[in-house]
Amino acid sequence: MMDDASRDSLPDGFDWDHLRSAGESVADPGGELRRSYREPEERMPAIEPLPPAQLLAEARRLSAARLIRDRLFGRDLFPNPAWNILLELFVAAEEGRNVTIKGACVAAAVPQSTALRHIAHLIEVRLAARAQHPSDARSAYLKLTDRGRAKMVGFISLSAAHPDPTHA
Repeated sequence: MMDDASRDSLPDGFDWDHLRSAGESVADPGGELRRSYREPEERMPAIEPLPPAQLLAEARRLSAARLIRDRLFGRDLFPNPAWNILLELFVAAEEGRNVTIKGACVAAAVPQSTALRHIAHLIEVRLAARAQHPSDARSAYLKLTDRGRAKMVGFISLSAAHPDPTHA
């Protein structure tokens, strides 16, 4: 708490609301993610999902394109940890692999604390779910929920069918 002498040393018109907001974001670093997420209002047109093999191939292509982009431009220019995690979870599920929480953090391509905030957010918005490892209580998996998988199938199918978004 700031005392009166400290407050008097601040310039007139100091934005206390901004300071309070900044303090709250430090106290709850994932709060900004929760407040910023809005379920899209516009619904995309219905599209026939791609066959499983084609879905997997397209998801791998998207993942490879992301890696190429990061190598050419640097990871810092296009940080998108939630998308990186969703792509990894989708490809892993299609290949029959499990992704540990640690593996999801690596896929996010950001510091672990940032990745964990994004994982928590993906769980909160019901796109991913945490599943306990069957034999190791110290380990957990991250999986797409049915909702998360449906959204990924929709995105991959729609983007493959309409590579030019102006015609979607």
